Amino acid sequence: MRIPICFASDAAYARPLAVAMASIMLSRAEDDELAFFVVDGGLREEDKAILQGMMREGGASLSFLSLEPEAFSEAPIQTVEGEMSHVSAAAYYRLRLPSLLPEEDRILYLDCDLVCRSSLAPLIAVDMEGDWVRGVQDIDAARHRRRLGLSRYVCSGVLLLDLAAWREHDVERKCLDF
Repeated sequence: MRIPICFASDAAYARPLAVAMASIMLSRAEDDELAFFVVDGGLREEDKAILQGMMREGGASLSFLSLEPEAFSEAPIQTVEGEMSHVSAAAYYRLRLPSLLPEEDRILYLDCDLVCRSSLAPLIAVDMEGDWVRGVQDIDAARHRRRLGLSRYVCSGVLLLDLAAWREHDVERKCLDF
């Protein structure tokens, strides 16, 4: 089964990105065809070369996706209380996936700071039941809901996105206009 997976990374997260990608390759099922995409938020050329070598050796494809450097330079990265967040502008890159990946109808977006322990095929095959995005329950969801003033909260580091629906309903533009 073909499994399209996207990460976003800058130079500071190159090593965790490599670990996450390696864990996915080591945990895949025999018939998993891994197609990796990385939104490049400032990776060094040597990091890209290492990642490309890993993918060649592991039999997976890898494409780097480019954004204009200032794409999210004005994006807010503070919490409701005004504290500085641990996230960077790279956290917003996933909002551009419908236009960055016009050939993909569905993608699994993952943060770099995870380790995979089994095949991702069951996750990419989830019936979305008409939803445009599916996320996993965050272990600390109640605290995050209170902190951010939300009624619901999912871990934004593991998302299954219906990119075809996003394009059909112009979700990318609506998110960027917000």
